[in-house]
Amino acid sequence: MSETTEFESLSALAGATNASEKAQRRPSVASVRVSPGPYLTVVSVATFLSALLLRSHHDVSALALIAAAWIVTPLLALTDRVVFDGSSLWRQGAVSYFLNLISGRRKRLSVDDFEMVETNAVRTLRRGGSVRYRYRTEISGRGRQFVIASGAEGIVG
Repeated sequence: MSETTEFESLSALAGATNASEKAQRRPSVASVRVSPGPYLTVVSVATFLSALLLRSHHDVSALALIAAAWIVTPLLALTDRVVFDGSSLWRQGAVSYFLNLISGRRKRLSVDDFEMVETNAVRTLRRGGSVRYRYRTEISGRGRQFVIASGAEGIVG
């Protein structure tokens, strides 16, 4: 009788260990920065709005807006990343954390849920006649979409 209870307690312990392993975060296999295009758009629009505020003699508001645009927005762009841990793909950073708080759901896509992976190659001509290839990969599934594009120095997502 004691062997039976011991066996049941061992199986319960193994189940608890598996559950705790699943709860732990897996280390990321790859991580790339998100394209800074939308952030540059925000900085441009904020700079234009601050010029309008300056023209209408709202100097303090214009200064606050231009400072936020040129200090906070690049910091947000540097922290925004697309991360892959071997089983799923998600966005990580201050902006995605804030959007997660608002919407209540995380933008995460499991490998099993990939519906389409499309890669386009574009040749760009550089100064001096050299040709450089840029790659744009779009991964989508379950209403979520991730775009990863190569940049001049490395890969930008």
